[in-house]
Amino acid sequence: MLKPDNFYQPSRRPGNIIDTFSRTGLRIVAAKLFHMTVAQGEEFYGPLREIFVKKLKFLVTRTVQERLADAFDFPFTAQDADVLGDHLAERNAVTEFNKIVEYMTGVSPDSVTPAEKARASKTKCLAMLYEGPDAIEKIRTVLGATDPNKAEPGTVRSDFGRDLMRNGAHASDSAENALRERKIVGLAATETGTCDVAQIINDYLKSR
Repeated sequence: MLKPDNFYQPSRRPGNIIDTFSRTGLRIVAAKLFHMTVAQGEEFYGPLREIFVKKLKFLVTRTVQERLADAFDFPFTAQDADVLGDHLAERNAVTEFNKIVEYMTGVSPDSVTPAEKARASKTKCLAMLYEGPDAIEKIRTVLGATDPNKAEPGTVRSDFGRDLMRNGAHASDSAENALRERKIVGLAATETGTCDVAQIINDYLKSR
């Protein structure tokens, strides 16, 4: 899935990224240019919320330790910081999760009601389905590491990524996740078929 910053303005970026993926020799069997809604974003990235609670707690604890180490007339210990880290980890995870959803949709989840989430969107993404032997491994190799600064030269994220969030594109990491994500964005098995990706992108650019 090509992320929103590829479509902020007319450019060759989407085509160049697709060309990079073409090195895999895989065949595109479906594509969809769509507005990701807040509801879709929350479902698509939902698994990250719990991961963020555990994986990002150390950042919360470290920040608390740095900010409060000299704030009192009594020793503020690492154990104290850890207790506060536990207390704030969930709130921090929700905040970081909402940042991703807002980036992908252009809408803050906190700014809309639950009923509005199914329609709220200000961005566009391009979802593509590739077919062929070892498709997931091949696509993710060409995609590159999540952090563009650590991605191999010539990969999508090295050439087109900016940071951990704005890193050019997303790719499923397993067959199970591919199926789950396809259903969310509207590329389920019943919706696949041949397509002209170039025409999809051209139609988008003409509509701007």
